Amino acid sequence: MSLAKKLQKNMQRPQQDKVKLLISDESPITGRIEKVALSNAGFQVELTSDLKKMMDLLSKENFDIAILDFHSYNGLGIYEIEKAKKISYNQKIKFIVTGTENFEEIKDKVYSLNSDLFLPKPMPRTKIIEEIKKLTQINYRRAERVKYKLKTIVRFKNKETEIFSIDISTEGIHLADREQRINPYVGNDLEIEFFLPQLDRKIIVKGTVVRITEEGFGVKFQIMSLNDKKLIEKFIFQNSMEFRSSHYYL
Repeated sequence: MSLAKKLQKNMQRPQQDKVKLLISDESPITGRIEKVALSNAGFQVELTSDLKKMMDLLSKENFDIAILDFHSYNGLGIYEIEKAKKISYNQKIKFIVTGTENFEEIKDKVYSLNSDLFLPKPMPRTKIIEEIKKLTQINYRRAERVKYKLKTIVRFKNKETEIFSIDISTEGIHLADREQRINPYVGNDLEIEFFLPQLDRKIIVKGTVVRITEEGFGVKFQIMSLNDKKLIEKFIFQNSMEFRSSHYYL
């Protein structure tokens, strides 16, 4: 390979590894300012000021994150987030919603509409960049667990038993069973039902016991819908120490 081709290949490689953002902003001036700032920070950025164009781009290109203002498109933009995620080329795309109103009811609405993160405006550019980088790492934290006491119904050997979880991840759940009310063995299959309080969603999943502990037993999820897995991922993120500590300023 010639030196020129080697240099060209090396120059192209970083572009392929860049996090790809889509900014959807009705204001061309504001959008261009954001695009320049984020491009200078090392992101690959595209800009649109049209809602239909945003949906079209998401369906055809592999974006990591889409950024949308709370009031964009007469306030209708945020109601398209769920649809946008379903049609996106990247099924793991994350949505950031920004807004000047920093109220709890606004944030609750944003998260209820399937957004992944709310950022108040104005915010220091360095902080925005930091939050974007954190959000792009979620896809790779497959084994991250959070300690959370969830009321859980376990169906095993034609019997239902109500116990509590110790911790949970997108891959499985650790259940408390010191009294050995269920007392399964490694390899046993069972069904688990639990409720995600902040997301107001009941999850039913089939799993296999993969380890026995002093506190209880660990279950690896086997049969679960993609939507339920995304909800668990969101629940874990919202309850992680990193998420809570990084949002003290909201």
